[in-house]
Amino acid sequence: MPAIKAREKQLKSRLISGDEKAFQQLFEWYWEPLYSFCFYYTRDEEGARDLTQTVFASLWEKRTTLGPVNNLQHYLAGMARFQCFHYVRQQVNRKQKTVVIQSRQLLSIGPNYNPEELMEYKQFSDDAERYIESLPEPGKTIFIMSRDLELSYQEIALQRGISVKTVQYHISAMLRMLREKLRKS
Repeated sequence: MPAIKAREKQLKSRLISGDEKAFQQLFEWYWEPLYSFCFYYTRDEEGARDLTQTVFASLWEKRTTLGPVNNLQHYLAGMARFQCFHYVRQQVNRKQKTVVIQSRQLLSIGPNYNPEELMEYKQFSDDAERYIESLPEPGKTIFIMSRDLELSYQEIALQRGISVKTVQYHISAMLRMLREKLRKS
């Protein structure tokens, strides 16, 4: 293990100076574990490939600032975790927008079209979206994973490294907060 760390340290030093071969070696070492990590969180092969590529592109761009990094593997895992979180968040936002658009289309179609109801629905939908964004972490992320990504409590627990009971607690707390905020509005 110390030999691997020494080799990683040497490659990091060469990478900082712009050595493309050192970058290629690190890419070959860490591509598969980072891809697996990204796939585990996204459950999307193409998305995981893109995220892994983004991590390595970012590594190359930030190579001159790697001096204080002691463990490159942990550093790359942290970058991948951030990319996955950002990706999941984007997917949730896209899904929310799609649901809102589809709901608006359904409400605007038909002989009983009522512009007032559509305006009320739009206001309610906008309020709910704003309230969800204002929920505290980690409950907000768990709530979004449950409601928008439609993951089971078990899947969320596995992905977040927490118990199912903790997931249930967070979902209940977030629903309680949302009900209170919606009641007040």
